[in-house]
Amino acid sequence: MQCSTHSNDDNSGLVKWIAKRQDGAGTETPSASAEASHDGAGVNDQFGKWVWYVNTGAGLVEGIRLDSNLDVIIAGNTDLASGKVFKVNGTQVVGARVIDARADDALNSGDATTDGVIDALRDAMITHGLIAAA
Repeated sequence: MQCSTHSNDDNSGLVKWIAKRQDGAGTETPSASAEASHDGAGVNDQFGKWVWYVNTGAGLVEGIRLDSNLDVIIAGNTDLASGKVFKVNGTQVVGARVIDARADDALNSGDATTDGVIDALRDAMITHGLIAAA
């Protein structure tokens, strides 16, 4: 598909696909759509972007955007399938949560500074979903 409109404006050259369905009453409703267009307002550049939309019940809402910087913007949560991991440059940064009964044990190293550091690390790991008490 090609848009033959000549423009350097952001979102110009828009090509749009819309998936529609009929609900139980026969009303046509868009389920999802995807758009490809110019990214930015540079003169005679070739920058592009993809934007995917999904119907949340309130109409089509942007869910994922891939821009010309290769940045991916995700509007909602990203759930990893069981046993899968998330890597950045080959290094695992998120994986399955560790469930350990010791995660909520009282700290008692005998040193207040050490206990404070351990408690702060534990709180951060719990907050980010990396560990949980059994």
